[in-house]
Amino acid sequence: MDFDGFSGGRPVALPVNGFRLKWLCRPASLRELYAETRCICVAVAQETRGKEAAAPVDAEAAAAAEEAAGSEEMSKLMEQYGEPQEAASQNEIIEVKVVAYTEQGVVVDLGQKTEGLIPAVEFSETDIPRPEPNATIEVQRTGEAKEGYIIVSYQKVLRRRTWERIDAAFKAKDTVSGKVVDRIKGGLVVDVGVRAFLPGSQYDLRPTQNLDNLLGQELRVRITKLNRRRGNVVVSRRALLEEEAIQFLQFDCTMMGGFTEGRKLAALCEMNHVQVAPHHDCFIHAHLVAASPAGCIVESFTDPERDPLQAELFEDPPKIARGRLKLKEHAGLGLTLSEAALKKFGERIL
Repeated sequence: MDFDGFSGGRPVALPVNGFRLKWLCRPASLRELYAETRCICVAVAQETRGKEAAAPVDAEAAAAAEEAAGSEEMSKLMEQYGEPQEAASQNEIIEVKVVAYTEQGVVVDLGQKTEGLIPAVEFSETDIPRPEPNATIEVQRTGEAKEGYIIVSYQKVLRRRTWERIDAAFKAKDTVSGKVVDRIKGGLVVDVGVRAFLPGSQYDLRPTQNLDNLLGQELRVRITKLNRRRGNVVVSRRALLEEEAIQFLQFDCTMMGGFTEGRKLAALCEMNHVQVAPHHDCFIHAHLVAASPAGCIVESFTDPERDPLQAELFEDPPKIARGRLKLKEHAGLGLTLSEAALKKFGERIL
């Protein structure tokens, strides 16, 4: 005998008086499940009594036995149905408001005049900062209670969201930033929200002799392998270099061959879609940047105490205002050296 009047969920079955009642879908609620099942049990019992009326059997006793058996199976089924719901509610993520700090932890408002508690250990034994008062945060139910509070976890939600971001970056092949926090056999440990392994061979295009010098440095890497269940993440910096994923090239014409070499580098940057951002001496590099399609910005130190040479080396240099430098219209660089500056700084340079 089949019955498929319920909606949503996985199939359940209940044996009654030799028949097997099957629901192809879950009922909407436990109350509805109990009511419908009891009606079906009674209907089956009445049908059975009608067929066996000639037999010397106590119909009422049989019906009672059948109903008892059905109730027992119903209890088991209700327990089975209720357990996943309870487990799901324990893992539920909810938004709450921070209302107070106590010695036990952070008190949050769960709504319906109920307060939750984030244990203090989640902050004292980790680097997680305490959320600000009145802040709205996400927490996860744990199914535990203590001293009138429902215990919730802030740390688990942060960890879960971190893994979601890492998984999204892995699937999209996005670049992530991380800090080198440890040196281990075969490579480095990079903190990208979770501890990730950077093999020594994946740091650069060429073998790096001393990886210990990289401790504490910030790196841009790509996630190449991810196993969330085991908590394994492998990253690579070499993958970015192989794709020529360089955004800016910063060089100094006064230190590496003058304008001839600078123009060569600017041409290479233009061909490879890399922006040119020369280092220092903005008055000298400004013409090179302005003449190249790859030109982006020039670096400048406008504080005379930080760089007195730039401030005094030229007579009437181009003006810098609101982050922009306006070039002179004179021939060449449009710069005139200051005799006073040459006398002042010349001996130091020599």
